[in-house]
Amino acid sequence: MSVVSLLAIAALAHGPPPHAVGVAAGDSDGPVFVRLTEGGAQRADDGWVFACPALWGSVPDLPFGRAPGATAWLHGAFDLVHLSPEGITEAQGVPELSVLELVDVARGVDTSWALRRLDAGTELWRVEPAERVWSGSGRATSLVAEGDAVFVAELDGDRLDIVEVSTSGDEQSRTRWAEGVDYTPGLRHSGGDLFLAERRVGDHALLGPDGSVVTTSEDEILGPVQGLVVRDFLLHQLVDGALVRTTEDAFVSCLEEVAGTVYACVFPDLYAVDVASGTLGEAVFRMDDLVEPRWDRVPEAVMMDCDVEWRRIAIDLGRDPGLPVDDDPEPEESPDESGGCGGGRAGLWLLPLLVLLRPTRGSPDAP
Repeated sequence: MSVVSLLAIAALAHGPPPHAVGVAAGDSDGPVFVRLTEGGAQRADDGWVFACPALWGSVPDLPFGRAPGATAWLHGAFDLVHLSPEGITEAQGVPELSVLELVDVARGVDTSWALRRLDAGTELWRVEPAERVWSGSGRATSLVAEGDAVFVAELDGDRLDIVEVSTSGDEQSRTRWAEGVDYTPGLRHSGGDLFLAERRVGDHALLGPDGSVVTTSEDEILGPVQGLVVRDFLLHQLVDGALVRTTEDAFVSCLEEVAGTVYACVFPDLYAVDVASGTLGEAVFRMDDLVEPRWDRVPEAVMMDCDVEWRRIAIDLGRDPGLPVDDDPEPEESPDESGGCGGGRAGLWLLPLLVLLRPTRGSPDAP
């Protein structure tokens, strides 16, 4: 059997095909960095360049970040990672903002914000420049940034408070939202109003600013974003506190606003959304446009991991990963001829198969 055949079998075992799951950075021209189920896609002059998970630690595969501008700040496995427009990654030496430390991130006006979990309590961090600005004694579950304030949903036992924190870190107000809370609260905002998502397994609800139920669903409810809500994977408009189904019939799996534009994930691509009609506009990213990494900008230490990750993506996309075919055995070489590897380059490519077989994420709830 050829090495290509072995890799293809391995690729089939690791989950659904790669697809867009959100936007990590963008500007007035559109997304700059698109989050994928494995790795990311960075906008470049020659297309969309694959950014491999090895660049931020490989675990988790999904880059966790929501920058407000064109610069991507990714919460990697062990550190906060800056990804320049040229594709250069640089660890920032802030392990407190690694993904395993975080609860939630939110896109603000000029920076993004992160909630860091502690053994007792939670910290609010500004991402750029990295700085802790506030700490709470309760268990924070989510946050949103609105203007010059950050709002945090914080649980104290079964009591839910909404805490308003200024961008300088001063606690402005604390409002008791509910008691007897038995769900995971997720804060949302649209048009200056705060909404709350009640998240349970198989039971979700979206509550309006006055605490009334806007809608319920067995699946996660996305939004509101500029008055748009995704319920049962379909786009709706929020009109006078009620949902109105739009004419769009595509299934939507993400809904985000970046630099004033709303984007929606429709497998496997990413589309701009016309807010007025609640329908999809043009595709701003297509998986078919993904090209291989800029190899001259991948650090030598992670080159092999990145190469394996790209080849797995290439197989999923139905492309030739560029490996030699070994269906017809060649005469056995002596150690002097082959360097002692007993099969040359094809033999070496059997080593990363365990990496290829490890599971990858589908469409997670995480940002």
